[in-house]
Amino acid sequence: MIRKETLCLLIGLVLATPFSAVAALDGVYKCKNSQGLPDNVYSIQSVSVGTQGKSLPLVAATRFYRANSSDPKSPIKEAKVSGIATVSEVENSTLLMIGALRLEFNGDVLFGCQRQL
Repeated sequence: MIRKETLCLLIGLVLATPFSAVAALDGVYKCKNSQGLPDNVYSIQSVSVGTQGKSLPLVAATRFYRANSSDPKSPIKEAKVSGIATVSEVENSTLLMIGALRLEFNGDVLFGCQRQL
């Protein structure tokens, strides 16, 4: 359980951090999968936080995989994760992380994915 003081400190640090490039990543991305699986889909939407004009990325991800990765005929499974992502920006690279999911953008391009219009 996170203590109230710790949570307040974390929220303060998040609100003090500029996330200027995150809003530019808003959209739906479809990423090719292997073994005849449906495309993985990632949705990113900036959510305003506080009165300072800060925004954080709300990420919803749907990924597909085989129940048995070594058997191309095994049933297809679906995994979903959603929530506010942690953001790291270095030069032209933006990294969004939520749980164990890691989305790395070079500029506004997510490798292997097409942004849907």
